[in-house]
Amino acid sequence: YAYDHGVAPLHSRAEVYVLVEDENDNVPLADRPAYSSHVQENCAVHTSVVRVSASDADQTSAQGISFNITAGNVAHHFAIDHTGLIYTTTNEIDREVQEEYVLEVTLTDSGTPALSSTVQVVIVVDDENDNSPQFDQTFYHIMIPEVQSKESSFIIQNEVDASETDLEFEALFVGEAWHSLETDNLTGYPVFRLLAVDSDRDSNGRVLYQVKSSHGRFSIHPDSGVVYAQRPVLANNDFDLLVRASDQGSPQRRSTVRVSVHVLGPEGDGRPSTLRAPSPHFTRVTELDPVGYLVAVVQPPVLDGTIIWFSIVAGDARDEFIVGVDSGSVQLARQLDCETQAFYNLTISLSDSH
Repeated sequence: YAYDHGVAPLHSRAEVYVLVEDENDNVPLADRPAYSSHVQENCAVHTSVVRVSASDADQTSAQGISFNITAGNVAHHFAIDHTGLIYTTTNEIDREVQEEYVLEVTLTDSGTPALSSTVQVVIVVDDENDNSPQFDQTFYHIMIPEVQSKESSFIIQNEVDASETDLEFEALFVGEAWHSLETDNLTGYPVFRLLAVDSDRDSNGRVLYQVKSSHGRFSIHPDSGVVYAQRPVLANNDFDLLVRASDQGSPQRRSTVRVSVHVLGPEGDGRPSTLRAPSPHFTRVTELDPVGYLVAVVQPPVLDGTIIWFSIVAGDARDEFIVGVDSGSVQLARQLDCETQAFYNLTISLSDSH
């Protein structure tokens, strides 16, 4: 607006338009502070996982935001396209190898100079029942002490006098069914324990045990894998049985192992004598230690030619530990939970057959 200083001032008006040119002074930003998603293990190639969305306050730069995975993708199991969609590049994503991926995605605009920012993407691998329970041996040869009926609560029926080792192995189990004990009605006498490990999670990794033995001589605790003799097992006899471990996934997966049991007879008066035990042993475990983890090894006194028997007699109410009946190695039978129980005081019995 302009005017003069005359007696009758004259004036005029002009409109001025100012165009502010954009400068690339804003970084592109993801629409969320972080992203999380799940993917099924062993899924197909090009399975969509999650889309990263971004915006840029600058006008021209926002039209060309590029996406790149710049960290956390060492095995190159994932890729990202120009729209921000993360997808799988392999069908070999294995939860048992890696349960979680933390990717860093870099967002870069098209300005000059280019500006960028990063956002974290967490991808959790969901479990698939792709592993069978595994025993630590393909065949077990176990020696156990003699157990007579007067020393235990056996159910005696259909006693067989013939030696079972004279028969063909497969013929031992003709007509026999897989079975296990009722957990609220345990019968018999515990003689040894087997352990199978399934690396899957939750119901896919929960192992239940069944046994098949001639004439139902042995049965097994379905959860702990402790084998119980349902009849007397007398010295110098040999028995064969099959133990099956099944997970609870769908479809269900199983493993079967053969067990050969030899019964050693007591010497002298037939009563086992208790040995002088080692001094108390202290050790630490964590919640992350897997099933089968070696917790400790109990070292017995050195007695030439004497077989030492080990058993957990107290402190393991939930059957969370296992001890080698003739080795003294204490292992985890279940993963532990510190919030459930933070301290264990196991009492392990050592005895010989003299």
